[in-house]
Amino acid sequence: MNRLFQGLIGLGLAACIAIPPAFGAGSFSTLPQIAQPAFCASTVTGTGSLGGITGQGQGSTGAICAQTVPAGPLQLSGTEYGPVDLTPTSPGGPVQTVGLSVLLLPTGSYAYQAVNALTTSFTIPNNINTYILDPTGTVTNLTLTMPLNPLNGQYLRVSSSKTITALSVNATGQTVTNAPTALTVSSAGLTQPIGYAWVYITTAGGAINGPTWYRVQ
Repeated sequence: MNRLFQGLIGLGLAACIAIPPAFGAGSFSTLPQIAQPAFCASTVTGTGSLGGITGQGQGSTGAICAQTVPAGPLQLSGTEYGPVDLTPTSPGGPVQTVGLSVLLLPTGSYAYQAVNALTTSFTIPNNINTYILDPTGTVTNLTLTMPLNPLNGQYLRVSSSKTITALSVNATGQTVTNAPTALTVSSAGLTQPIGYAWVYITTAGGAINGPTWYRVQ
């Protein structure tokens, strides 16, 4: 398990190292940003002193926006895929650039699911890594089925705003370790766990007992 977490941490660090330099070089600075409003990427100054015929477009302010970048999507969709650099296997060695899915990061896309008394069974979508349950009150019995086609290394968190008295977490063709039997939300919201988390590992990724969701919280 230590090697598993070291691999995930290394991958996350590679993502953090690879992207900011590209942003600093201007590769991404004029792209819409997820969960961010429109913004001005560049301005033109001195519009109040430019020559020209009055009334033919002469500005009266000190600066105007020359390039407005539109607002980005409100949230990640879970289908985002971008380049990251892997740490060289030896000092000064070649750097390999690979594609990385947002689902392999601990934070990313989410799905919001309202729960009512008539619907007590859900299959968690493939393209999310945070599943938020929001029932109107305490849920007596709820069954959750893990994503049917997850990625090796995919992180998944499940949280609820209300207590689930009897909780069943299962999977199709996969093993779920330490599956909880309830989810308790205290009045203070701090003294009891309000969610759980797993990392999915395939046999090729190192799982001994077949494709497995390893609980990490």
